[in-house]
Amino acid sequence: MADISTYEPLWGSWRVGELLGEGSIGKVYHVTREEYGRTSHAAVKIISIPQNESALKSLKEEFSDDEAVENYCQAQVNDIESKIDMVINFPAHNNIVGIQDYFVSPSYGGLGFDVLVRMEHLTSLADYASREPLSAIMVAKIGEDVCRALELCNLFRIIHRDIKPENIFLTSRGDIKLSDFYKARQLERTMSGVSKKATHSYMAPEAYHNLEYDSSVDTYSLGIVMYYCLNKGRGPFFPPAPAPVSSAAKKEAIAKRINGEPLPPLEGVDSGLFKIITRAAAFDKDSRYEGATAMREALAAYVKGKSKYTQEAVEFTGIEKAKKGSKGKSPATLPPKMPERVSPVSARSRYVQYENQQPDFRVKFHNTVINLSTAILVTIIIVMFIKFLNLDKEIYRIASPYLPTIASFFTNIWDKILGFIS
Repeated sequence: MADISTYEPLWGSWRVGELLGEGSIGKVYHVTREEYGRTSHAAVKIISIPQNESALKSLKEEFSDDEAVENYCQAQVNDIESKIDMVINFPAHNNIVGIQDYFVSPSYGGLGFDVLVRMEHLTSLADYASREPLSAIMVAKIGEDVCRALELCNLFRIIHRDIKPENIFLTSRGDIKLSDFYKARQLERTMSGVSKKATHSYMAPEAYHNLEYDSSVDTYSLGIVMYYCLNKGRGPFFPPAPAPVSSAAKKEAIAKRINGEPLPPLEGVDSGLFKIITRAAAFDKDSRYEGATAMREALAAYVKGKSKYTQEAVEFTGIEKAKKGSKGKSPATLPPKMPERVSPVSARSRYVQYENQQPDFRVKFHNTVINLSTAILVTIIIVMFIKFLNLDKEIYRIASPYLPTIASFFTNIWDKILGFIS
């Protein structure tokens, strides 16, 4: 994989920081930008095609010539670009990680490519869950938000196919966002050519066995993620924490789940939430929820029914809990407030981000001046038009009975404007 530092400064102004994570198709780095005395933060994912020199050698052995290798790599890049454009073109959504920009650069002497994607800098659920215990009500709220993201995917007939803790992120406000659509697929394309692209630890049985599948594979994976969160970071049938997990134990645990063994009960988790998880992750896909909406409604009903946890749920989804701070080992503590980040490229995203903020005095004053100037200009144009047509005397004769009322009206408006500015 290419060294990301060779592209510095990224987009002309971004500097590479620490490595945040590494997945099957790329690495993610923290990047910063200094501008007008402010530091902006983002995350950049670099995807190399082929991934390394060894992969390039294998491609050269598989294909007849360099042109065939280049065509293969270009097809892979085109697929990745289509997934990026898909996310960028999504309507602004609070539960989808926003992509800010990307570029593609040739590598390996023109045979391969590097794709660099800049996005929001957030805390992954995997990192957060490793530091803080998650209560049942929080896991239910996480499930709700991911379902909202999946509802948008369903609307565009897209299957994510890689729901896992590393692809679920928390904002400083407590919102949950879904990311990494590089393995997503159109629903119509799941009828043939199925491949095991998703992470096996969360993969639905029918996808694992290369059978026909539908969007329920995403809610299945979400059910397993929720189980993981409530089981101290261990999936079904894995050795209990903190015991080490060998490759043999992992393989055995996945095999039991894939072959339909009932999920083991979760210690300390009430039956209501466990039933939601087991239905979402049912072996028979016809026994699962009809879709993300049905699962979200079940989770919302669970949260609403847990009246004693209502305040905790409210605090988890807002900033109040972060303000209070953590005393001891509190399961409700939010991730630390991240520095201000760059807004997504979408104008609509910027509107959603700022629509609930109150404008300051300068903005109010500026808008007032603009409105007054426009009104004066329009008035001057109307007066000039009336003079040009010699209609001023006739209009005065008709309007004279109403002049005191009109004068009083504009006087009141002016008084309100003066009061507003002061």
